[in-house]
Amino acid sequence: MCFDALPEYQSGLMASEMASSNQQLAQFQSNAAKKRGTAVASRIRLNAMSVVGTQRAAAAAQNVLIDEGTPLEFQIDTHRLAELDALEAINNARREAWGYHAQSRIYDFEGDVARRVGTSRAFASVQQGIFDNASAAPTEPPGASNDKFGGFHGSTPASGS
Repeated sequence: MCFDALPEYQSGLMASEMASSNQQLAQFQSNAAKKRGTAVASRIRLNAMSVVGTQRAAAAAQNVLIDEGTPLEFQIDTHRLAELDALEAINNARREAWGYHAQSRIYDFEGDVARRVGTSRAFASVQQGIFDNASAAPTEPPGASNDKFGGFHGSTPASGS
């Protein structure tokens, strides 16, 4: 039983290291999700500027004043809707990142538990080994036998036998 202590301890450490690796990966995914959200929001805003440019060019080609009235309202609406889309992309990315972060915390907890369980099992194995050895020991102290000769049955040099 006592020989099981090292494998139990190593098993706990290995499970802890796996959980730590998973925790780091989840944290990396969380950071990547945030960056993706920012990148998507930037593309949405850039596309909105392109659409507004197209709107302005189309209005100007028809000799319409582009900085007042309906053409201006179209441009403002385009920017507002694009900003809503950009904020939605950032919000979605943050939710995704939060999910990865929560998973990261779970892996961190699992690693801590695995390490503690491995240590506890190793300790229990050592204790069981000590208990098994103690219970297998002789029940009477040395020299306390019922033999009236105290365990000696041979001849002595004084007896000459």
